[in-house]
Amino acid sequence: MKTLLSVILFFIRRCLGLTSQRTLYKIAKDYAVHIRGMHTLLKKIIHKNIWRAFAETFKAIAPKYREQAEELAGIAQLTNISITDVYVTNCFNEINAMCTTIVARDKNNKLVLARNFDFAAMPEARKVCISVVYKRQGKEIARCGAIAGYVGVFTCVRLGAFAVAMNGWGLGDIQEVILRLRKGIMPASWMLRETVLNVGNYMRRLTDNSSRKKQTEF
Repeated sequence: MKTLLSVILFFIRRCLGLTSQRTLYKIAKDYAVHIRGMHTLLKKIIHKNIWRAFAETFKAIAPKYREQAEELAGIAQLTNISITDVYVTNCFNEINAMCTTIVARDKNNKLVLARNFDFAAMPEARKVCISVVYKRQGKEIARCGAIAGYVGVFTCVRLGAFAVAMNGWGLGDIQEVILRLRKGIMPASWMLRETVLNVGNYMRRLTDNSSRKKQTEF
């Protein structure tokens, strides 16, 4: 019954236009050179044993999150990077507290939500920073800051509902993060995208997560 429900929800989301595969593929194609540059730099920063350990967690993640796995496969094909390497790049933020969020008002009393990137790959990151607009049935529902080649998002506004940003992902040591991913727990930036697109009330989502014994961490 649980499997049937997940399949039904998967196809409902596709019918509603909530999946962003075509957009992600276009972004991956347009930014392929810079995504490869970012990937090359991260391989120099992350120790090969840590990289290998994260790559192995893909086996646990892929069957559980088919939509994201398909997106990773498309990005891998268009950028000529292996799917496991694309996945590790997508998980890099799980072990690094690397950003600062800024909330301010301008002279016209307009609220501004912004962020920067505080990590070693900044020169390459500048080339792949993008703003993604998500639409449902032709109507804009959310706007998010992201990185080309990434499935997840980092700073988002759900129109008429809430704004949220994630900065310090380094929750626990590397071994704890790897064990969490091997259990099939969704990476934080993926969860943020799912929350913004599918939940109208952010505090309700936090409450739901607490009741699940903190399987997902924000």
